[in-house]
Amino acid sequence: MKKLVLLLAGAACLQALPGFSQKPALDTAAYRQWKRISSPSISWDGAG
Repeated sequence: MKKLVLLLAGAACLQALPGFSQKPALDTAAYRQWKRISSPSISWDGAG
């Protein structure tokens, strides 16, 4: 009986996970808010 309860509880948790991991769609409004690099450059030591 204890194994059945654990199995059902585990199945319920796994079924609920996809609802929490969904993210909103990426649209043009979100893309416009992204920061851009105005003057890209590569340093010799890679620090910045």
